[in-house]
Amino acid sequence: YPMEDSVGKVLSDPNQMFDFTVNINLYGSKTPVSYEVTAEKDENSTLGDSDVRIYLEKSTDGTNYNAVSQPSGYIPMGDADEFGAQGAEMLLDRGNTTDTVTYNYRLRMWVGSNYQVSGEERHFTLKVNVYGNDGVNVEVNGVELDKSSATVKLTNSLQLNASTTPASPSDKTITWTSSDPRIATVTNTGLVETKGVGTTTITATAPNGWNQAARIITKEEAELVGCEERTAMSCPIWLATNAYWTSSASSYDSNSAWTIINDYPRLHDVDVGISGYGVRPVLDVSK
Repeated sequence: YPMEDSVGKVLSDPNQMFDFTVNINLYGSKTPVSYEVTAEKDENSTLGDSDVRIYLEKSTDGTNYNAVSQPSGYIPMGDADEFGAQGAEMLLDRGNTTDTVTYNYRLRMWVGSNYQVSGEERHFTLKVNVYGNDGVNVEVNGVELDKSSATVKLTNSLQLNASTTPASPSDKTITWTSSDPRIATVTNTGLVETKGVGTTTITATAPNGWNQAARIITKEEAELVGCEERTAMSCPIWLATNAYWTSSASSYDSNSAWTIINDYPRLHDVDVGISGYGVRPVLDVSK
């Protein structure tokens, strides 16, 4: 009967889940061995591909299972792949290992909550296939960062984390680059270190070119000086000497309580709290 995904993911009746293991035994050299798990629909199935929900979990100890992917309908790959799986099969899991290992899988399947019961008996049957090959290169087909943009104060750092699809490609190397190292640099582990005030793009790239970028803005705190009662509560503020100065001052909001209304170089007076005279970048703000 139709059921919600939250119910189907925890089905516990022996007839409602299928447990199987994949054993990989390596001897001699530590050449990576690639593996692939697929599902193949029986051609006599009478339920539609979108009527069912397929959910696979994986464990290395047989006790603690983690989802390989979220519940979905039956989705054929479309094309045969390098492992030998056919296009009509659905990819469930893929990875590689350099160690002898046993993977425990738990497959659950149920009728989705959107299925309209017709009164006719219908069924959907799957066969699980496992492929292995020590000469297959599992390529990255997606890179994702945990942040797409961030604002960082000058002198602070920011850790970016990258994940790939699949999670265990043959080559897990990620190359990190900054479009403007004068603003921020990035280490080979994704640690962004600020160098100046402005904007740069940090990009994480897989060996085959898949990448994703994050826009990083660095700024210095503006300091309110010589603020006094004036018409419309207007007063000048100044930025540190090495602050980034831009004509689009509205993009620099030093404090959410203040709204920037104008920017221009200005000759400071002694009464605004700076010794002597001199031209510094100044913003007029109105509270």
